[in-house]
Amino acid sequence: MLADPHVGSFGVIALVLQLVAKLVLLGVAFSHGVSLLALLLIPAWARLGALWWSQSLPPLKPGLGERFKWRAGRWLPLAWLGLLLAASLPTAGLWLAPLVLWFWQRFLLIKVGGMTGDCLGAGVEVSESLLLLAVVLGAALPL
Repeated sequence: MLADPHVGSFGVIALVLQLVAKLVLLGVAFSHGVSLLALLLIPAWARLGALWWSQSLPPLKPGLGERFKWRAGRWLPLAWLGLLLAASLPTAGLWLAPLVLWFWQRFLLIKVGGMTGDCLGAGVEVSESLLLLAVVLGAALPL
């Protein structure tokens, strides 16, 4: 199932919807004055997720996800977590980042049973979109 290199119609639809969602959310973010720092932190959070997921989930098969797992020590995700938490304090929507990353980790563990490089990449994309939505909502809604 995950080893099939072909992209079907649902895969193409998912890619197009992902791109459209990001473009719309970026446009709304700029119109609501979301800070550049927040927009730069979103990809950093998503990539921290990939690092953490590769460390905390069993690989389903040999591949890029498995090779990525041994490259980072256990301390690296914790160091980045502390740095990103400190940098994200001024941005309300980014407070949800650890929760978004945790939900994707639980999804992969329960529904898929582990991770592959594709799962890590999908998690990065999903996390970026959800965090962008959270930042936009944080900027648009009065607290």
